[in-house]
Amino acid sequence: MNRKIVFASAAALALGTGLAACGGSGGTAGKSAAPKSSASSPSAAVTQEGPFKITPLYCGVFSPSQRAQYKLPAAIASGLLYRYLNVASKQSSAGGVLMQPELAVDFSDSSGVAVAHGVSTGWDFTTPGGSSTGAVGATDTNGNVVKFASCHMTSYAIETPRSNGTATWPVHAPAMPASSAPAAAASSSAPAVAKPAHTIEYVVTGSKAKVLYGGGNLVAGSAPMDLTKPLGHPDYYAIDAQLQGSGTVTCKLLVDAKVIAQSTVSGGTRTAHCEINQNAVTGAWEDTNSP
Repeated sequence: MNRKIVFASAAALALGTGLAACGGSGGTAGKSAAPKSSASSPSAAVTQEGPFKITPLYCGVFSPSQRAQYKLPAAIASGLLYRYLNVASKQSSAGGVLMQPELAVDFSDSSGVAVAHGVSTGWDFTTPGGSSTGAVGATDTNGNVVKFASCHMTSYAIETPRSNGTATWPVHAPAMPASSAPAAAASSSAPAVAKPAHTIEYVVTGSKAKVLYGGGNLVAGSAPMDLTKPLGHPDYYAIDAQLQGSGTVTCKLLVDAKVIAQSTVSGGTRTAHCEINQNAVTGAWEDTNSP
């Protein structure tokens, strides 16, 4: 299991180091200096190429709970958290059985000028249908926080156990605005008012399927399933339900009994994928499945 994190460095950006963004969908061997990227419009369409779907989960200063959940070292005070899903239908014989993405991120100021560039691998190697999380820290080589207004994913490369090179794909995604660390709660002598408990419900129906589900860290399940748990504080919830050769399978994610994400696939070993994350500004849970 590879748990490498490479800090974003303003000095490295000035020297032009990082991953190269490749314009073709087939990927290019090798690494070279990454082109400078400006922040994209938040309304721009998100399209991705290659064997991974990469979803930004959070951009900004990390809270203590995020640092604990993602096992971030003390030197990483801010940056980008992301989730990656292996959507490859067939592994390359030259690339091996397992893959993980090495994500390149530009951290930009309020005018869209990149002030730092970070590269990081995800936590785990994955097979098709598998997913995991990763982080790119926005700190310089001395451990100082780099101030930024947005995180912009520019490209990713794949690392494989038996690969002799690195294939790189561009990520055409809008910049994600940075969020500040949560403000400390104001003290009050008034008695606390109990809030209603919120729930997350995982539903899988249909044919026999291999199921992974959870928030932050996915665990194995089985189809059919209908499981309700208290809503916690992970950045995302997800279900992956992979058919075992035939049939139809549907996954649903519900928050407080309301369907937020739903997906249905049929035939072969296709995977129904449902994923939601919480909007950092509004607090609402949103469907982050690919269009």
